[in-house]
Amino acid sequence: MAMEYEPTSDDANVDLAGPGLHGKLECRVTDPQKENEGTQNPFISYLVTTDTDFKSFVNSHSSLRRRFTDFVFLQKHLTREYPQCAVPPLPDKHKMEYVRGDRFGPD
Repeated sequence: MAMEYEPTSDDANVDLAGPGLHGKLECRVTDPQKENEGTQNPFISYLVTTDTDFKSFVNSHSSLRRRFTDFVFLQKHLTREYPQCAVPPLPDKHKMEYVRGDRFGPD
């Protein structure tokens, strides 16, 4: 029998492992890459990797790429739904050239 969790505004913690159970959920955001370079719509994507031992997850390991705008959306909703929790700030979207080492272009 599947049970659904309906969060309320006063929830401080969500136990993804289930009542009385413990587990880990590790999430890493790495490998920024420029996508669609040379077009009118370039964007930065990041590799998001998760590892967990929660039984409620179908896969214990997963990786996928997400755009910077996906993190903006997530931060907005987390700060609105869970104002009592500290949500890390987003990196400066326009500082990517410093991370990638191409500040001065190909010349």
